[in-house]
Amino acid sequence: MIFKNFSESAQLLAQKIKDEEFTSSALFYLNFESKDFAALVAKDLNQPISLLEDPNLLTTDSKYLIIIDRGDTLAEEYNEFTDILHQKFPNKEVVLAIPVIPTAEEDTLKKAADILLCLHSEPNFFSINQFYQEY
Repeated sequence: MIFKNFSESAQLLAQKIKDEEFTSSALFYLNFESKDFAALVAKDLNQPISLLEDPNLLTTDSKYLIIIDRGDTLAEEYNEFTDILHQKFPNKEVVLAIPVIPTAEEDTLKKAADILLCLHSEPNFFSINQFYQEY
């Protein structure tokens, strides 16, 4: 799957989140590299988004904690953040929302989160650049 640009993949990922009916969700991004992409998804969902380390996370009433990333974070980093969230919030479901992931990491990501949402899993994943016409 090739996307025209990050806006297109953000729109498609937002639609997938809507289709899964993740009402009562809080949206987060992991790092500043994914902030702009995550903001595009949040805009399409008409919801606020914040950095995962934001102290407001401690007061969220949301059932789902959705981590939005553009796909260039390592699986180990996702594991670290989802482990922290599972420890702090055992009654909330952690969702990873990523447009494209390496097939080799799909099982690892499914184990890290309660729910994995991705638009495409690619066996020949070299970098996220290969999935965008305008990169």
